[in-house]
Amino acid sequence: MARFALRLLWMAGGLVLGASLLYALMPVERRERDRDELLRHKDDCQVLLIGPSYVNRLVPAAFDDEAQRIGFSKRMCNLGRVNLRGYELAHELEIVLGHDFPKLELVAIDITLKESLAFDPENWFKPRVIGWHTLGAIPWLARYYSSTSRPLEPLTALSHAGHVAAHYTSLGRAGELFGEGAESVRPDPRRRARPDEPEDEPRPPASHAEKIERLVARKHEIRERRQTLPSRWGEDLRTVTRRHGVDAFFFYSPVWHGVRPPRPPKKDGLVFLDFNDPERYPELYTPDVRGSTDHLNPAGGAIQSRLLARELEKRWALRRVKPP
Repeated sequence: MARFALRLLWMAGGLVLGASLLYALMPVERRERDRDELLRHKDDCQVLLIGPSYVNRLVPAAFDDEAQRIGFSKRMCNLGRVNLRGYELAHELEIVLGHDFPKLELVAIDITLKESLAFDPENWFKPRVIGWHTLGAIPWLARYYSSTSRPLEPLTALSHAGHVAAHYTSLGRAGELFGEGAESVRPDPRRRARPDEPEDEPRPPASHAEKIERLVARKHEIRERRQTLPSRWGEDLRTVTRRHGVDAFFFYSPVWHGVRPPRPPKKDGLVFLDFNDPERYPELYTPDVRGSTDHLNPAGGAIQSRLLARELEKRWALRRVKPP
Protein backbone atom coordinates (compact mmCIF):
# COMPACT_ATOMS: atom_id res chain seq x y z
CA MET A 1 0.00 0.00 0.00
CA ALA A 2 2.80 2.41 0.90
CA ARG A 3 4.53 1.67 -2.41
CA PHE A 4 1.28 2.28 -4.30
CA ALA A 5 0.74 5.61 -2.52
CA LEU A 6 4.30 6.65 -3.29
CA ARG A 7 3.76 5.89 -6.97
CA LEU A 8 0.62 8.00 -6.97
CA LEU A 9 2.54 10.89 -5.44
CA TRP A 10 5.30 10.55 -8.05
CA MET A 11 2.67 10.43 -10.82
CA ALA A 12 0.88 13.53 -9.50
CA GLY A 13 4.18 15.37 -9.12
CA GLY A 14 5.15 14.44 -12.66
CA LEU A 15 1.83 15.70 -14.03
CA VAL A 16 2.15 19.03 -12.22
CA LEU A 17 5.79 19.42 -13.33
CA GLY A 18 4.90 18.58 -16.92
CA ALA A 19 1.97 20.97 -16.95
CA SER A 20 4.11 23.73 -15.44
CA LEU A 21 6.74 23.23 -18.13
CA LEU A 22 3.97 23.35 -20.73
CA TYR A 23 2.79 26.67 -19.25
CA ALA A 24 6.30 28.09 -19.67
CA LEU A 25 6.28 27.06 -23.34
CA MET A 26 2.78 28.33 -24.11
CA PRO A 27 2.04 31.96 -25.04
CA VAL A 28 1.65 34.24 -22.03
CA GLU A 29 -1.77 35.41 -23.20
CA ARG A 30 -4.60 33.38 -24.64
CA ARG A 31 -5.27 34.17 -28.29
CA GLU A 32 -8.79 35.46 -28.92
CA ARG A 33 -10.27 36.19 -32.33
CA ASP A 34 -11.86 39.45 -31.23
CA ARG A 35 -8.59 40.71 -29.74
CA ASP A 36 -6.66 39.68 -32.85
CA GLU A 37 -9.15 41.64 -34.97
CA LEU A 38 -8.74 44.69 -32.73
CA LEU A 39 -4.96 44.54 -32.92
CA ARG A 40 -5.16 44.68 -36.71
CA HIS A 41 -6.23 48.33 -36.28
CA LYS A 42 -3.92 49.32 -33.42
CA ASP A 43 -1.60 51.49 -35.55
CA ASP A 44 -4.42 53.91 -36.45
CA CYS A 45 -6.59 53.65 -33.31
CA GLN A 46 -6.88 56.84 -31.24
CA VAL A 47 -10.00 56.01 -29.20
CA LEU A 48 -10.39 52.44 -27.94
CA LEU A 49 -13.87 51.26 -26.91
CA ILE A 50 -14.00 48.12 -24.78
CA GLY A 51 -16.68 46.30 -22.81
CA PRO A 52 -19.41 43.67 -23.11
CA SER A 53 -21.21 42.69 -26.30
CA TYR A 54 -23.04 46.05 -26.55
CA VAL A 55 -19.74 47.49 -27.80
CA ASN A 56 -19.95 45.19 -30.83
CA ARG A 57 -22.93 47.20 -32.04
CA LEU A 58 -20.84 50.36 -32.36
CA VAL A 59 -19.60 51.22 -35.85
CA PRO A 60 -16.06 52.61 -36.22
CA ALA A 61 -16.79 54.13 -39.65
CA ALA A 62 -19.82 56.04 -38.30
CA PHE A 63 -17.79 57.28 -35.32
CA ASP A 64 -14.87 58.34 -37.52
CA ASP A 65 -17.09 60.20 -40.00
CA GLU A 66 -18.89 62.11 -37.26
CA ALA A 67 -15.64 62.86 -35.44
CA GLN A 68 -14.20 64.27 -38.66
CA ARG A 69 -17.32 66.34 -39.28
CA ILE A 70 -17.22 68.02 -35.84
CA GLY A 71 -13.46 68.55 -35.83
CA PHE A 72 -12.68 65.80 -33.31
CA SER A 73 -10.66 63.94 -35.96
CA LYS A 74 -10.00 60.76 -34.00
CA ARG A 75 -10.32 57.20 -35.24
CA MET A 76 -12.07 54.56 -33.17
CA CYS A 77 -11.50 50.83 -32.70
CA ASN A 78 -13.58 48.55 -30.49
CA LEU A 79 -13.57 45.24 -28.64
CA GLY A 80 -16.90 43.92 -27.38
CA ARG A 81 -17.07 40.50 -25.73
CA VAL A 82 -20.03 38.65 -24.26
CA ASN A 83 -20.20 39.24 -20.48
CA LEU A 84 -16.91 41.15 -20.31
CA ARG A 85 -17.02 42.67 -16.82
CA GLY A 86 -15.55 42.41 -13.34
CA TYR A 87 -11.91 41.50 -12.96
CA GLU A 88 -11.82 39.97 -16.45
CA LEU A 89 -12.33 43.44 -17.95
CA ALA A 90 -9.34 44.80 -16.03
CA HIS A 91 -7.31 41.74 -17.06
CA GLU A 92 -8.27 42.19 -20.72
CA LEU A 93 -7.34 45.88 -20.55
CA GLU A 94 -3.88 44.92 -19.28
CA ILE A 95 -3.41 42.48 -22.16
CA VAL A 96 -4.69 44.83 -24.87
CA LEU A 97 -2.78 47.88 -23.64
CA GLY A 98 0.35 45.77 -23.32
CA HIS A 99 0.48 46.00 -27.12
CA ASP A 100 1.78 49.12 -28.79
CA PHE A 101 -1.00 51.54 -29.82
CA PRO A 102 1.18 54.39 -31.14
CA LYS A 103 -1.68 56.90 -31.54
CA LEU A 104 -3.97 55.90 -28.66
CA GLU A 105 -5.24 58.90 -26.65
CA LEU A 106 -8.30 57.63 -24.81
CA VAL A 107 -10.02 54.42 -23.66
CA ALA A 108 -13.83 54.48 -23.37
CA ILE A 109 -15.14 51.61 -21.23
CA ASP A 110 -18.70 50.25 -21.24
CA ILE A 111 -19.59 49.44 -17.62
CA THR A 112 -23.30 48.71 -18.16
CA LEU A 113 -22.97 45.22 -16.62
CA LYS A 114 -21.18 46.62 -13.58
CA GLU A 115 -18.48 44.65 -11.74
CA SER A 116 -20.39 41.41 -11.15
CA LEU A 117 -18.68 38.20 -12.27
CA ALA A 118 -19.67 35.94 -15.15
CA PHE A 119 -18.64 32.99 -12.95
CA ASP A 120 -21.61 30.69 -13.28
CA PRO A 121 -21.33 26.89 -12.92
CA GLU A 122 -21.58 26.19 -16.66
CA ASN A 123 -18.55 28.45 -17.26
CA TRP A 124 -16.27 27.08 -14.53
CA PHE A 125 -14.18 24.93 -16.83
CA LYS A 126 -13.97 27.32 -19.78
CA PRO A 127 -10.41 28.33 -20.76
CA ARG A 128 -11.51 31.96 -20.93
CA VAL A 129 -12.54 31.89 -17.26
CA ILE A 130 -9.32 30.19 -16.20
CA GLY A 131 -7.40 32.74 -18.27
CA TRP A 132 -8.26 35.68 -16.01
CA HIS A 133 -7.62 33.79 -12.77
CA THR A 134 -4.15 35.23 -12.23
CA LEU A 135 -2.59 36.05 -8.87
CA GLY A 136 -3.82 39.60 -9.37
CA ALA A 137 -7.40 38.31 -9.30
CA ILE A 138 -7.12 37.10 -5.68
CA PRO A 139 -7.26 40.49 -3.87
CA TRP A 140 -9.92 41.70 -6.30
CA LEU A 141 -12.09 38.62 -5.64
CA ALA A 142 -11.65 39.02 -1.88
CA ARG A 143 -12.85 42.62 -2.10
CA TYR A 144 -15.69 41.74 -4.45
CA TYR A 145 -17.20 39.04 -2.27
CA SER A 146 -16.76 41.11 0.89
CA SER A 147 -18.51 44.14 -0.58
CA THR A 148 -21.47 42.54 -2.39
CA SER A 149 -24.55 40.73 -1.20
CA ARG A 150 -23.55 37.62 -3.12
CA PRO A 151 -22.00 35.26 -0.53
CA LEU A 152 -18.80 33.36 -1.19
CA GLU A 153 -19.82 29.74 -0.87
CA PRO A 154 -17.16 27.12 -0.05
CA LEU A 155 -17.52 25.45 -3.46
CA THR A 156 -17.10 28.80 -5.24
CA ALA A 157 -14.01 29.67 -3.17
CA LEU A 158 -12.51 26.25 -3.93
CA SER A 159 -13.29 26.73 -7.62
CA HIS A 160 -11.54 30.12 -7.72
CA ALA A 161 -8.48 28.63 -6.00
CA GLY A 162 -8.47 25.70 -8.42
CA HIS A 163 -8.73 28.06 -11.38
CA VAL A 164 -5.69 30.04 -10.22
CA ALA A 165 -3.75 26.78 -9.87
CA ALA A 166 -4.97 25.61 -13.28
CA HIS A 167 -3.95 28.91 -14.85
CA TYR A 168 -0.33 28.54 -13.77
CA THR A 169 -0.03 24.84 -14.56
CA SER A 170 -1.98 24.86 -17.85
CA LEU A 171 -4.13 22.01 -16.56
CA GLY A 172 -7.25 24.03 -17.27
CA ARG A 173 -6.39 25.24 -20.77
CA ALA A 174 -7.00 22.04 -22.69
CA GLY A 175 -10.15 23.56 -24.18
CA GLU A 176 -7.94 25.73 -26.40
CA LEU A 177 -7.02 22.60 -28.32
CA PHE A 178 -10.65 22.45 -29.44
CA GLY A 179 -10.90 26.09 -30.47
CA GLU A 180 -12.94 27.32 -27.52
CA GLY A 181 -12.88 31.11 -27.60
CA ALA A 182 -14.10 34.10 -25.64
CA GLU A 183 -17.60 33.88 -27.09
CA SER A 184 -18.14 30.48 -25.45
CA VAL A 185 -18.87 31.98 -22.01
CA ARG A 186 -22.56 32.50 -21.32
CA PRO A 187 -24.46 33.82 -18.29
CA ASP A 188 -26.61 31.58 -16.15
CA PRO A 189 -30.22 32.44 -17.14
CA ARG A 190 -31.39 31.42 -13.65
CA ARG A 191 -29.32 34.16 -11.98
CA ARG A 192 -30.59 37.71 -12.01
CA ALA A 193 -28.29 39.84 -14.15
CA ARG A 194 -29.04 42.95 -12.10
CA PRO A 195 -28.88 42.04 -8.39
CA ASP A 196 -28.97 45.73 -7.42
CA GLU A 197 -32.39 46.25 -8.99
CA PRO A 198 -35.70 45.54 -7.17
CA GLU A 199 -37.25 42.14 -7.81
CA ASP A 200 -40.34 42.31 -10.01
CA GLU A 201 -43.21 39.90 -10.21
CA PRO A 202 -43.38 37.95 -13.50
CA ARG A 203 -45.34 39.94 -16.03
CA PRO A 204 -46.37 39.43 -19.67
CA PRO A 205 -44.13 40.81 -22.44
CA ALA A 206 -44.42 44.57 -22.60
CA SER A 207 -45.04 46.64 -25.70
CA HIS A 208 -42.39 49.09 -26.85
CA ALA A 209 -44.35 51.99 -25.34
CA GLU A 210 -44.69 50.17 -22.01
CA LYS A 211 -40.96 49.45 -21.87
CA ILE A 212 -40.20 53.11 -22.53
CA GLU A 213 -42.64 54.17 -19.80
CA ARG A 214 -41.07 51.79 -17.26
CA LEU A 215 -37.55 52.86 -18.09
CA VAL A 216 -38.37 56.57 -17.88
CA ALA A 217 -40.05 56.02 -14.50
CA ARG A 218 -37.04 54.08 -13.24
CA LYS A 219 -34.60 56.78 -14.39
CA HIS A 220 -36.69 59.45 -12.63
CA GLU A 221 -36.62 57.35 -9.46
CA ILE A 222 -32.84 56.99 -9.68
CA ARG A 223 -32.38 60.75 -10.03
CA GLU A 224 -34.93 61.73 -7.38
CA ARG A 225 -33.50 59.33 -4.80
CA ARG A 226 -29.94 60.05 -5.88
CA GLN A 227 -29.25 56.34 -6.23
CA THR A 228 -25.69 55.46 -7.20
CA LEU A 229 -23.28 52.54 -7.43
CA PRO A 230 -19.78 52.41 -5.90
CA SER A 231 -17.17 53.93 -8.22
CA ARG A 232 -14.25 51.82 -6.96
CA TRP A 233 -14.37 49.43 -9.91
CA GLY A 234 -14.23 52.29 -12.41
CA GLU A 235 -11.32 53.80 -10.52
CA ASP A 236 -9.51 50.45 -10.70
CA LEU A 237 -10.07 50.28 -14.45
CA ARG A 238 -8.85 53.85 -14.88
CA THR A 239 -5.73 52.98 -12.88
CA VAL A 240 -5.00 50.26 -15.45
CA THR A 241 -5.32 52.63 -18.40
CA ARG A 242 -3.27 55.37 -16.72
CA ARG A 243 -0.53 52.87 -16.01
CA HIS A 244 -0.31 52.53 -19.80
CA GLY A 245 -0.28 56.30 -20.35
CA VAL A 246 -3.90 56.97 -21.38
CA ASP A 247 -6.97 58.14 -19.49
CA ALA A 248 -10.37 56.43 -19.36
CA PHE A 249 -13.93 57.65 -19.85
CA PHE A 250 -16.93 55.45 -19.00
CA PHE A 251 -20.38 54.93 -20.48
CA TYR A 252 -23.63 52.98 -20.22
CA SER A 253 -25.28 51.49 -23.30
CA PRO A 254 -28.97 52.15 -24.07
CA VAL A 255 -30.35 49.02 -22.39
CA TRP A 256 -33.93 48.53 -21.23
CA HIS A 257 -33.25 48.41 -17.47
CA GLY A 258 -32.43 51.57 -15.55
CA VAL A 259 -28.83 51.44 -14.32
CA ARG A 260 -27.70 53.62 -11.41
CA PRO A 261 -24.70 55.87 -12.21
CA PRO A 262 -21.31 55.49 -10.50
CA ARG A 263 -21.00 57.39 -7.24
CA PRO A 264 -18.97 60.57 -7.78
CA PRO A 265 -15.83 60.49 -5.59
CA LYS A 266 -14.77 63.60 -3.72
CA LYS A 267 -11.99 64.34 -6.20
CA ASP A 268 -10.69 63.12 -9.55
CA GLY A 269 -14.17 61.98 -10.61
CA LEU A 270 -14.91 59.57 -13.40
CA VAL A 271 -15.96 61.02 -16.75
CA PHE A 272 -19.27 59.23 -17.34
CA LEU A 273 -21.71 59.19 -20.29
CA ASP A 274 -25.19 57.73 -19.73
CA PHE A 275 -26.88 56.55 -22.93
CA ASN A 276 -29.33 54.57 -20.77
CA ASP A 277 -31.81 57.46 -20.97
CA PRO A 278 -34.69 57.52 -23.49
CA GLU A 279 -35.53 61.14 -22.65
CA ARG A 280 -32.05 62.46 -23.40
CA TYR A 281 -31.36 60.08 -26.30
CA PRO A 282 -34.78 59.22 -27.78
CA GLU A 283 -33.19 58.27 -31.11
CA LEU A 284 -31.67 55.20 -29.37
CA TYR A 285 -35.07 53.96 -28.19
CA THR A 286 -37.25 54.08 -31.30
CA PRO A 287 -38.59 50.69 -32.50
CA ASP A 288 -36.66 50.82 -35.77
CA VAL A 289 -33.22 50.82 -34.06
CA ARG A 290 -33.85 48.14 -31.44
CA GLY A 291 -33.11 44.44 -31.63
CA SER A 292 -35.09 41.81 -29.73
CA THR A 293 -32.88 42.16 -26.62
CA ASP A 294 -31.04 45.03 -24.91
CA HIS A 295 -28.86 45.33 -28.02
CA LEU A 296 -29.26 47.87 -30.80
CA ASN A 297 -29.51 46.77 -34.41
CA PRO A 298 -26.89 47.98 -36.95
CA ALA A 299 -28.78 51.22 -37.61
CA GLY A 300 -28.98 51.92 -33.89
CA GLY A 301 -25.30 51.11 -33.46
CA ALA A 302 -24.38 53.68 -36.10
CA ILE A 303 -26.51 56.31 -34.35
CA GLN A 304 -24.94 55.61 -30.97
CA SER A 305 -21.48 55.75 -32.55
CA ARG A 306 -22.15 59.25 -33.86
CA LEU A 307 -23.58 60.34 -30.51
CA LEU A 308 -20.55 58.91 -28.74
CA ALA A 309 -18.20 60.90 -30.97
CA ARG A 310 -20.08 64.13 -30.10
CA GLU A 311 -20.17 63.43 -26.36
CA LEU A 312 -16.50 62.46 -26.22
CA GLU A 313 -15.57 65.63 -28.09
CA LYS A 314 -17.39 67.72 -25.48
CA ARG A 315 -15.76 65.90 -22.55
CA TRP A 316 -12.38 65.98 -24.26
CA ALA A 317 -12.50 69.76 -24.47
CA LEU A 318 -13.64 70.16 -20.87
CA ARG A 319 -11.88 67.26 -19.17
CA ARG A 320 -10.37 68.10 -15.84
CA VAL A 321 -8.17 65.02 -15.54
CA LYS A 322 -5.03 64.79 -17.63
CA PRO A 323 -3.24 61.53 -18.41
CA PRO A 324 -0.13 61.10 -16.23
